[in-house]
Amino acid sequence: PSGDRVVAESEWFRVVEIRGAPGGEGALHSHQASVVYAVEEGRVRHTVPGEAPVEQTLPAGKAAYVPAVAQHTMRNLGATPTRVVMFELR
Repeated sequence: PSGDRVVAESEWFRVVEIRGAPGGEGALHSHQASVVYAVEEGRVRHTVPGEAPVEQTLPAGKAAYVPAVAQHTMRNLGATPTRVVMFELR
C-alpha cells in the first residue's frame, strides 16, 4: 500500500514501515512470517476474504509475531494515524 516504506532488506528479511491514515485501508496483500512493532497506538481491523474480520488495538511499544498469512487487508479504525514497523522473514 502507498503508506508503506521499505527501510531495509536482504535475502533473509525485509523491514517495512507501515503508516495507516485514519479510516484508511490497505490493498489486498499477503506476506511471510513477521514480527510487527507498534510505534504509535492504533485500532485496526484485519480481514481475510471469506472469514470474519478481527479487530484489535495495538498499543504503542507492543511487538507481536504474525505467521505467514493468506491474502488480507488492514483498516485503521481509529481517528489518528497508525504506524508499525514490520520485520518480515523471507
